[in-house]
Amino acid sequence: MRGTLTEKVRALIPEATPDYLALLEERLRALARVAGEDAPFPANLGSAESRRGARHLLDGLEGEWDDGDETLVRDELDSWGPGDRREVARRLLRAAEILGHIDCRRGTVAFFLWEMESLLGEFAP
Repeated sequence: MRGTLTEKVRALIPEATPDYLALLEERLRALARVAGEDAPFPANLGSAESRRGARHLLDGLEGEWDDGDETLVRDELDSWGPGDRREVARRLLRAAEILGHIDCRRGTVAFFLWEMESLLGEFAP
């Protein structure tokens, strides 16, 4: 399946609610603004409350990924310097784009979403 990350999530993770999918889309658009112009990340999209809501979905998926899924995702995400928000945003977007366009397992997508939740802490006000 080729497409966007949101389409991939919709296809592979049917537990993802329309509210979560809308939040994911908003976050990806906000990350694109941060990556392109170092705009501030909207506080509501990275708030502890929004992250808790997303973690509720992801808690049910924990354990569906393995070391191969983690390696694939971390290969793209783990090489920036601390505190470089623009680079974190760029790498998240690149990984999201790649996952949207490759054939991958549900666990790979779930692990990426889990990692994204962790990395959004970089953007918390």
